[in-house]
Amino acid sequence: AICLLYVLQGHSCRSEDVGLARELDYKAAAAWVGHPYFDVIDNSTDFETKIKRMISSVCQKVGIDTGDRLLTTSKKVKFHVLGPLPPDSAFPPFQDFDVEHHYLQSTSGRVQARLRKRGQKGHWSYIHTIRRPHPNGQYVEVKTQMTARDYNNLLNQADDAHFKIIKTRRCFLVNNQYFQLDIYKEPCHAR
Repeated sequence: AICLLYVLQGHSCRSEDVGLARELDYKAAAAWVGHPYFDVIDNSTDFETKIKRMISSVCQKVGIDTGDRLLTTSKKVKFHVLGPLPPDSAFPPFQDFDVEHHYLQSTSGRVQARLRKRGQKGHWSYIHTIRRPHPNGQYVEVKTQMTARDYNNLLNQADDAHFKIIKTRRCFLVNNQYFQLDIYKEPCHAR
């Protein structure tokens, strides 16, 4: 039997054969027939493109303009900007977020685990990320939102061989293009 695997680490797996998978998918789709915002995201593309098509469909329904960010030709570009930082008045309207990253101890040199704390004005979100190699040669990241309590418990597993990363993430728009500028704080390694 062919295993259809709709899974990321730690999630349940579909392991039915192709015929049963099609039948179950049809029943799930049939349950939504008549809903005013029903779209079918088929398997005509690879998985990454399918996910982007799904996100684009949802964003379109709720009125969010994604611009070119979800196109297959879209690329994330990073620049190392040498300081000093211009004054706040030189920026268009922006939002600043405080961000901390802690790398956790790992039993495998190929698997990376980290915690992220991100927020502003005393309100925080917490993310646990596992980054591991995939058989296709790429790396897969699984991000899980967590509570402050779980975050603080996992901090005990912080890897002392890595600096804690402390930064301000400044988010702003210029000519309908979204930017995120990371402003690193001490201590940090030389860049």
